[in-house]
Amino acid sequence: MNAPQSYGIQATLKLLEETRNDAAIAVLAHGLAVSDPKIREASVRALLARRTDSAIKAIVQHWHTLDAGDKKLLDNHWQLFVPNTLAMLKSQDTRENRNAIQTVADLNLVEGFYELIQISINDTHLLCTEARQALTQLASRWGERARSGRDVPSVRIPMLQSLFSSIYEYQQHRCVEVIDAWLRMSAWEDATLRTVLLDPGHPCYTQIMRRLRFSQEPQIIELLAGFLTRRSTPQVILEVLAQRQESFLAFHLIEKYQNQFDEVSRYHFERMPRCECLFIFNTDELAHMSFSQQQTLAMLRAANASSPHTVLQAAIDIERSDPVEGPKSAARLLRLLHGISLEVLCSAFGNQPSEPERDLRGLIESVLHWRDHNNRHLAESTSKIFEEISLNRLLAQIPIGPASLCEGIANLLKVIGFNYENELTLEIGNPSPRRRSLAIRAIAYLGLVPTYRTTLGSLISDSREEVRIAAIESLATDPSIEATRLLLLAQNFPSSITNEAALLALRDRTIPEAELVRDSNHLPPLSESLLIVANSAEPLAM
Repeated sequence: MNAPQSYGIQATLKLLEETRNDAAIAVLAHGLAVSDPKIREASVRALLARRTDSAIKAIVQHWHTLDAGDKKLLDNHWQLFVPNTLAMLKSQDTRENRNAIQTVADLNLVEGFYELIQISINDTHLLCTEARQALTQLASRWGERARSGRDVPSVRIPMLQSLFSSIYEYQQHRCVEVIDAWLRMSAWEDATLRTVLLDPGHPCYTQIMRRLRFSQEPQIIELLAGFLTRRSTPQVILEVLAQRQESFLAFHLIEKYQNQFDEVSRYHFERMPRCECLFIFNTDELAHMSFSQQQTLAMLRAANASSPHTVLQAAIDIERSDPVEGPKSAARLLRLLHGISLEVLCSAFGNQPSEPERDLRGLIESVLHWRDHNNRHLAESTSKIFEEISLNRLLAQIPIGPASLCEGIANLLKVIGFNYENELTLEIGNPSPRRRSLAIRAIAYLGLVPTYRTTLGSLISDSREEVRIAAIESLATDPSIEATRLLLLAQNFPSSITNEAALLALRDRTIPEAELVRDSNHLPPLSESLLIVANSAEPLAM
């Protein structure tokens, strides 16, 4: 019975592997070009086992016929290929040149890196394009290792130096692939990279920054993004990052910060310009994102916002997007507002807000009810934003102003629905005249003069000038006839300062005297005592 054909082929290959006859190499080399993967693999193994220069050279000469599986067999034997491959890089034979270039790239033969650079920058070389592709392949591999904690500095740094030397000569060769390869291979801690980025006067600065601004290569964009976690990142890098509009960068950032946001990155996001790539998605594109991606995108947008508008809008949108996870995500977003200044918060509630301030007020009013949300984290995050808003804060702000800020605090107190009645009553009766006068002014800011009109009338006869003046100025904000009568009575108080304050308060009033006389029975009871005080021969203690 005849043996199977495959057995015969295997036996032949085994014989060719073991024989010392160099003629066997040509036969084995022929096996590298066949389409049958088993024969091709057996031929590779047979030639590799011989370990002679001619056998190794035969493999390199047929490199273009090998597939990824064949090449994988050679990974651990790369040292055998260095001498022949380097020699073939300088060969006059174009096919040998091409195969050697690809061998350098596939087997990671860094010994041929310098030669690849020289071919790449020589645009008259027939294989310039192939050399640049191989250069990119090697640079990407070593850059990925360095950025993932698997760096071998003794190998990578000399390669970087060779590339950097060529960047100095850019004006002669104009090969941007050399710059891109250097950036691909660089890591954030590399001294040379940081030196260039910090020195606009460096000879290579302009060319490197141009590639950082415009290169579409994912690894270069990733290099840029990685600077967000470095505390000492130059501002120019943050500005470049902000200008990039690639969706790849946005998705890279979304993946990078999936439910995690370190303090350094947050610091940079808050201070860098608007990060354009985060705002390029339309409604349909957002709808195709997972909830986790939408959540992270909202967080990044909020962190990058130059005003609280974006944070609040993102929180409102994400809270509505999912009944369970939405409130949790909104709570995380609102934490970005915990450092918001009182000035910014209250500017939206001033008496003459600008259009952006009116928009902010609408957003704030939309989230106020979250203070009672059934999600504890959202309720706490919302309440913390307004923790500075209190009657005591208004009383502390009144002496230092400005009036617009006091108006904002007072209006926000009213919108929040803060119950300050008991506190006001205590402050008005405070033994300290300063506290009494501040409470009176707070009544005016809160728009409560009509409610406290009788009390304010009694305070016109207070023993301290500052309290009387505060009462008069507060009553001046009340256009009612009752307030006018009280101010008229205040003119008779035995103090020139009090008199002048009352006259000033009455100056713009045009109510006819007949109106003041009519319904005099309705004057507050304290008016009589005020008349008595006003006509007393002995002035009250000042």
